[in-house]
Amino acid sequence: MFAIVARDQVEIQFGQVDPGAAAAPNVKRREDGLGAYIWVYDVDVLHAELVERGAKILEGPVTREYHCYELLVEDIFGFRLVFAVDLASSGG
Repeated sequence: MFAIVARDQVEIQFGQVDPGAAAAPNVKRREDGLGAYIWVYDVDVLHAELVERGAKILEGPVTREYHCYELLVEDIFGFRLVFAVDLASSGG
C-alpha cells in the first residue's frame, strides 16, 4: 500500500509501514539518515516560503560537489527532508 501527494509538478510516494512497526525518522537509525530527497524546480522560492512559515531549516540552500543545489529541513515529527535541483540538468 502506498499514497501519493502532489504540489504543482512534484509528486511524492509514501510506503506503508510494516505491521507492528512505528514510523520513525531515518536519522534515528543512521546519523545522516533522510526521510526523503525531493526534486523541485526552484529551491530558493521554496526556501523563502519555508522561512516565512517558520520551518526548521537545518542547512542551505547550498551547492554540493555532486552538482545539486539543496535545502535541508526538519519537519515537526523529526523527519529530515532535502529539496533539491540538479544543476547539471537544469543548466545551472
